[in-house]
Amino acid sequence: MFLLCGNSLFSKILVVNRDATGKWAAPQGWSHSESIAGVTLTSPDGKYEAALAGLMRSQGHTTPTAFLRRMLGMAYSKVKLVAVRQLPNQKMGHPTWTWIEADVTATRKSGSQMKGIWRCGVAIITI
Repeated sequence: MFLLCGNSLFSKILVVNRDATGKWAAPQGWSHSESIAGVTLTSPDGKYEAALAGLMRSQGHTTPTAFLRRMLGMAYSKVKLVAVRQLPNQKMGHPTWTWIEADVTATRKSGSQMKGIWRCGVAIITI
């Protein structure tokens, strides 16, 4: 199983940046951070983020909605998927991905509110 989620809130002309970890593109002034699971880009004022995370070789199966709830629940409290839209399946490489787009609200650990549009895809790979 391979899972991919991202928050698609902000769109501007992207500037290519290079650092010790490689090359990435974001609107001017945005910073990035990496974890073992993915990359997060953050706007200068901290109000916007774009994230890409992957989970590979996980046992079992899940739906995009269940995965999104589970992952967001680890970082936020009071997670609500206000609206969920099924997106067309996409064949990417060997597997076919099932996708959703969700309007999400949640509370950060700091107490501030998060509101965003998240896309989440799941591909089940059998070996």
